[in-house]
Amino acid sequence: MSGRVDCLKDVVLEVQKEFDLRYSGNIIRVRCYSYSYVAWIPGQHLLMKYHNLHRDRDEYHHRIYDPTTGEEIAHEVLKRYQFPLFTEVLDELQILSADL
Repeated sequence: MSGRVDCLKDVVLEVQKEFDLRYSGNIIRVRCYSYSYVAWIPGQHLLMKYHNLHRDRDEYHHRIYDPTTGEEIAHEVLKRYQFPLFTEVLDELQILSADL
């Protein structure tokens, strides 16, 4: 799954996810194994990134950038159970872009 969300204040959120499907009898199980959310202001700089694109796919990196300068102001490594829902990413992005 991939797509682009055009947000208010000219902010863009790029979404990329890859899924694994497994069948157990008549039940299909879907597990997302690759995540990437990247938000930026086109022509300027990044606002936020969430991804698990490093060697350990169970480690999720979350980076936040200063909305006015683009300087990285926070970086944390999360576990799979801490990875946010899409709506939570949108909420965080709304807070980050409030003063643009």
